[in-house]
Amino acid sequence: MSEQEQVSGHTAGLLRLFSKRGITAICDEDGNEVVHWMGFDDSNISKSVHKANARRLVATWNAYQDVDTETLETLQEHGVTLSTASPLVKARADEAEALLRKCEEYFDQRADAEYFPDSPRPHANEEMGHLTEIRDFLEARKP
Repeated sequence: MSEQEQVSGHTAGLLRLFSKRGITAICDEDGNEVVHWMGFDDSNISKSVHKANARRLVATWNAYQDVDTETLETLQEHGVTLSTASPLVKARADEAEALLRKCEEYFDQRADAEYFPDSPRPHANEEMGHLTEIRDFLEARKP
């Protein structure tokens, strides 16, 4: 058992879907079965639905592999899903970007180079350094 499995209590890492001769299994990265469906013939659910369910479980698991189970359960208890969280996250990101644009304007008015008597070249002041960091961040956010 890996250290992550000891801490989390579940299989660590990404999962993948394995399907052979009508048997669907979810496996870990090493090919070990994590979930296995049996008895398709006794089920009133078609094999294609079983496989689709397994694909969805794998995709969800892999998308949230870095989020601990307790956090996922807490979010679910509070009605937070990816579809409800996305607009909130985007709104907060847009607010942060607007604030950074204000900072950019502030530092743009104050950023300049300082000349020291013992140096032939100018040195950027602290404000210019902040302005450069802000502009780099905003540039990286562009689609």
